[in-house]
Amino acid sequence: MSVALILTIDTGGERFGFFLPFIDVARDQTAHFYTVGIYETFSGPDSVPHRPSTWRCLEMTGTAQSVIVPL
Repeated sequence: MSVALILTIDTGGERFGFFLPFIDVARDQTAHFYTVGIYETFSGPDSVPHRPSTWRCLEMTGTAQSVIVPL
């Protein structure tokens, strides 16, 4: 999954993406997980000076829990 943080078609922007692992958690239990996020900056065709894209990896951790949401 990725999200545009700053996006212009002419001067570039920034994006953040991450890998969301599949975790099967039993009801009333939790599971700790590790994953990675990627932060990207990029230039557009009208950027002056034109810069190459850069990427930065981020270690991420979290806790997953089953949740029942009434409709």
